[in-house]
Amino acid sequence: MAQSALIRVGAGAVVLAAVVAELAAPAGAPALAVLDALVAVAFALGGALAVRSSRLVGWLALAVAATWVAGTLAGLGDLPAYAAAVAVLSHRAPLALLLLAYPGRRLSPVLAVAALLAPLATGVRGPSAAVACLIAAAMLARTARTAPALRAPVAAAALAAVAIAVTAVLAAAQVGSPTESLIAYDIVLLATALTLLVPLRAGRWQAAAASGLVVELGTLPAGAPITARLSRALHDPGLELRLRLPGGRWTDEGGRAAPDPLPGPSRAITGRVLDDGTEVALIHDPAAMPDRALAESAVAVAATAIDNARRDRDIRARIEELHRLRRGLLEAAYEERRQLEAELRSGPLRDVEDLERLLRELPPDQVLEPLRGELVLAHQELVDIARGLYPQALIARGLAGALADLAARAPVPVTVDLTLTDATLPPPVALTAYYVASEALANITKHAHATRAGLHLSASGDELLLRVADDGIGGADPAETGLSGLRDRVQALDGELHVHSPHDAGTTVEARLPIDTARSMPL
Repeated sequence: MAQSALIRVGAGAVVLAAVVAELAAPAGAPALAVLDALVAVAFALGGALAVRSSRLVGWLALAVAATWVAGTLAGLGDLPAYAAAVAVLSHRAPLALLLLAYPGRRLSPVLAVAALLAPLATGVRGPSAAVACLIAAAMLARTARTAPALRAPVAAAALAAVAIAVTAVLAAAQVGSPTESLIAYDIVLLATALTLLVPLRAGRWQAAAASGLVVELGTLPAGAPITARLSRALHDPGLELRLRLPGGRWTDEGGRAAPDPLPGPSRAITGRVLDDGTEVALIHDPAAMPDRALAESAVAVAATAIDNARRDRDIRARIEELHRLRRGLLEAAYEERRQLEAELRSGPLRDVEDLERLLRELPPDQVLEPLRGELVLAHQELVDIARGLYPQALIARGLAGALADLAARAPVPVTVDLTLTDATLPPPVALTAYYVASEALANITKHAHATRAGLHLSASGDELLLRVADDGIGGADPAETGLSGLRDRVQALDGELHVHSPHDAGTTVEARLPIDTARSMPL
């Protein structure tokens, strides 16, 4: 906060000095005088705005404005020619540093010294233009090395450096009058200040970097580790991610223990804390992301990706748990049905059969005859109950045989097409297919008013297909209790049930059951 206030005071002083210097300067080209003042004002105010995003850029912009005004004031005094020339061109030192550091990169000592010595290359126009061209070449090379997602601000600075170099070369070649060259140079500097400093304060580069990273990550293979995807997007092969849950230790993205993130000579640390208190640390090469704000954008994108991936894993785990519970309930229900069917056959049903046999052995009697009839009915009811609990035909004849029995007992003619390439179906699949066929055929009898029906069964290596169709009146409601219950059974095995029943066009019930999914559910 103190630096922001200090730079605002400095900017105000520079603006005032610029106005005074231009008013005190000898009368010349009015356009040039106005542009000179605007350049100083643009860099001074731009520096005051940009300092919150990058202190280095803010102070360098103010230095450009101050040295620009100093050059104007030097022209009013009686300085030696060389000293006056150095003073007039002194703004090029902080300007070169500003371009090389933008949008917040730390400069190596060699680059910093070279930029500071740039104003000394004066007296002859050629060396000054050569320095401008070298800076432009360095900026273009840096742009090419920068990750695409973070390239926009560096490219903007490179474009400004190229424009400055072009004006310097044209001036050295004496293209146009000196006044025209100075006006062109002023316009380029004014555009540089507006193009670089205003977007930096507005946070546009950070927003562009964040959206660019999102796009970059989106084009990389789905499911790839976030660390690898971010490393490729940022052109930083040594990039690492560290995570620490509240109260826990640092781990890598895969949950393996990892050392605490510590900065080093060529490694910078940028951190972020998620809503649940999880800390995310991005360990990266400062050269790949020289600007702190851009690094924060990158770690924000990484943190969001980590959070989304974790939420996705949680949702998938919950869905899988729900499927597991549904399969478990279905398995338990099937097992209970089988046990109850076995108990009926070994207990009450056998007792009734024994009693029926004993009654048959007795001589005919008017009292016993009605009892024999009741026993026959009770026996048939118990057989029907046992068959409904767990069809004995499935055990005795398999699914194809059991479905053939169902078709044979149907009141309407049923064309049967049974093709099984895998006779060892898991019991849950066979039983579910049997229930689907049984319910579909029962609905044909009750509601369809059909004259004929068809039953198709086929199985490939990993899926069983059952289709029951009729030529009835159609209009079946998929939400009807029986069909809804079938859908629950089928979906519990990760299968699909489709009902197509247009009015006056018959009904088709189709079930697709994955075979491999149910093999882990032995009954």
